[in-house]
Amino acid sequence: MQLHLFSTPGEPLLHDVVQACRTIVGAHRARVVAYLPAAAMGPLWMDYTVEAFRDVAGVRLIDLDQMEHDDIDAVLDQALALYIPGGNTYRLAQRLRQRGFVENVKRRIQSGLPLIAFSAGTVFCGQDVLTTGDINVCATTEFSGLALTRFNFHVHYPAVQGPERQARDVRLKEYHAMRPHSVLALQDGAYLRVMGERMEVLAGRCWRFDLGQAGHALDAGPIA
Repeated sequence: MQLHLFSTPGEPLLHDVVQACRTIVGAHRARVVAYLPAAAMGPLWMDYTVEAFRDVAGVRLIDLDQMEHDDIDAVLDQALALYIPGGNTYRLAQRLRQRGFVENVKRRIQSGLPLIAFSAGTVFCGQDVLTTGDINVCATTEFSGLALTRFNFHVHYPAVQGPERQARDVRLKEYHAMRPHSVLALQDGAYLRVMGERMEVLAGRCWRFDLGQAGHALDAGPIA
């Protein structure tokens, strides 16, 4: 299993996401990335995404509203990586559940399809999505994530100590009052990579919150 998880995609033009993709596709001739913007609440940013990946891979859209399951499978069969961007995490969970697509995605990732994700896409990789900072605007009751690691994820964690970080810490403490999963909170610019059983911080700052403990910053390197 190969995961490339970000809080933000990097600038300009999705720089960090594209660089992760470059390491995956290498010199492969059929370089295709499956693009799944299911968390979007507005534009899909297709033209922007195609331009960002222009020198690395072709982008094939997975449109859950328009495509049949066989067509989606055909895109995934061709793809060298799956890319899930940001948006509203609850919307992402709702749409994938409604289409019966969660187990398909999870099975493919666990079988070797690399995943690149940021923001909502990263949060959805956790045991559940209740550590998102998004509002449940779609009133979904489907809160489980892909459960690709033992952790939950939180994104856009403030880099500076102050009221905003204190508010996030309180929310994560409230989460642990009801659920036991350890949480990795990514500051913008952070990059987590999972290769098989090995998870590591490659760039930026990540914080770990365990049940009954205050959060602490992780150094670059493996996460035990």
